[in-house]
Amino acid sequence: MVVIRYLGIYDTNKEIIFKAMTSKKVFYKVRILNIGTLNISVQELSQIIGSYTKEISIEKMNSEITFAEIIRNAPNIEVLKIFHNTWISKQTTWLEDLYKYKEGKNFRELLIYLNNIEFDIETLEKFVKTKSINQVFIRIRYENKEKQKAYHQFVDKMSKSFNSSPDDDGISNIRLEFDGIKDYKCFYIRHRNKNDGPP
Repeated sequence: MVVIRYLGIYDTNKEIIFKAMTSKKVFYKVRILNIGTLNISVQELSQIIGSYTKEISIEKMNSEITFAEIIRNAPNIEVLKIFHNTWISKQTTWLEDLYKYKEGKNFRELLIYLNNIEFDIETLEKFVKTKSINQVFIRIRYENKEKQKAYHQFVDKMSKSFNSSPDDDGISNIRLEFDGIKDYKCFYIRHRNKNDGPP
């Protein structure tokens, strides 16, 4: 058994890692996983991640693995970064899956690239309030320049549900970005009312 704080899986070392795992000589327990291109099975993924996994970063997906399977296999995830917008946009229930399968109230950071502009605002708010730490940072990035008008319409819709200016230190930050940092809007969610007193 090998307990690893950080494991990076890339095209250059993937074969070596999985050969060691299939030989049953090495069993990984990875806290932080960075994957260049994910093209493994759910079974192989479940041999790497588990309840001990806190951070996952995936640059590209070439796999039949669903978003739900990633979260189910790493229910205590605290940081999740997915840069592959085509794959995540096909996962139409990604936000519901994150809310359903994430355990604990320790989620700290989400960075996700989307093609589909809209997502369920109420589920996002429930997730932030019930599954995240105070001051969680959520970044959702869009890069399809043909959808800029739809992006601004969704920003207006978000503005009706969330505060667009911070008013204290104990609130979570949701940032919608279009085309990098050129066009963005921040929203804030307070986990409790100011008059509630200490948690």
